[in-house]
Amino acid sequence: MTSPLNRLLGEYAVPLQVWLGPAARRIAADVLIDTMGTLAEVHPDPIPSSARLKGPAVLVVAAEDLDCPQRGALSQLAQQALPGRVVLIGGTSDRDVLLDAINTWRAIRVVPSTAPGAEIVDAVRAAGEALRKAVALETAIDDLDIENTMLDSAIGQMEASSDYTVSAAHSAAISTMSQGLAQAVSRDQQTLEGLAGKDESLAQAMRGVQTVTDLLGQVHTRASEQASGLPATPESVDAMVAAAVELASGGPGGTVQLSTDTQALSTINPYALIHLLAHLIRSTRATSDVMVRCTTESDYVEIQLDGPAPTVDTAHGPVARSVEVLREEGATITDRQEGVCLRLPRVEED
Repeated sequence: MTSPLNRLLGEYAVPLQVWLGPAARRIAADVLIDTMGTLAEVHPDPIPSSARLKGPAVLVVAAEDLDCPQRGALSQLAQQALPGRVVLIGGTSDRDVLLDAINTWRAIRVVPSTAPGAEIVDAVRAAGEALRKAVALETAIDDLDIENTMLDSAIGQMEASSDYTVSAAHSAAISTMSQGLAQAVSRDQQTLEGLAGKDESLAQAMRGVQTVTDLLGQVHTRASEQASGLPATPESVDAMVAAAVELASGGPGGTVQLSTDTQALSTINPYALIHLLAHLIRSTRATSDVMVRCTTESDYVEIQLDGPAPTVDTAHGPVARSVEVLREEGATITDRQEGVCLRLPRVEED
């Protein structure tokens, strides 16, 4: 039986755009327009209209384009094209050109300058297929994030119950649900490992899937502890913050810098913490770079997010629930002029 994630990868369609560098235009514009004109939107001269263009797209450049006066403009187009990648025509006998294309331009296909038009078309089609799968996988991860947010809301409602027997039964149900979902995600991961190993953008997305899988494992463990009446197991604050950064760093937006080596532990709800931090980082990246710093004091850990983050006190929906859960468990969350500060209760390692 085909899994939902595999169906998404097989069926998700994204309009294919092909952008051409100046030298590549002279070589490949006619054959690409004639062959793919009805299947793709081919821009033979994208640089003048780059401000209006929006990816994802496949950028086709010739070896001469990598060392031309318009290199900077083409480099910007390569960033706009993500997760679409570059196809290089020529330069196959020049080691420096190949290294530049792979390391700087992240070329996914290289064809000789003497290649027939059909080979260039095949390379562009292959790059378009990789783009489609990358976008589909990112969409699958976003859908999984929504499902996890819904699961978090359900957990919060169950935690609010004052009847221990009902609460224990609910926790057991959540434990079973989260464990099953983690197993399903792991099965889908195995089908994608080979592809992700060949494509860094997919590899980054797969790391996000792994982070979500690990988080579901934490939900299962915490629900099992609650159902058994056991105290919560302390979690590494460094690991929880790193997981939030991993989930929120993909796709377009500002860069995220992380400074944390506290080696501190906390019994704070890991799902609520990671959900809130990922929301704040994503929102801030839309307009700015982000800096996340973690420091420790004797009885608490401080997480400082620097950047124009949204106001926590006006949050609503699942984000507001995460804030409520964290505050109920002893965290303080303060809006600042440029960022948000969280202080978590710290526990000593046994």
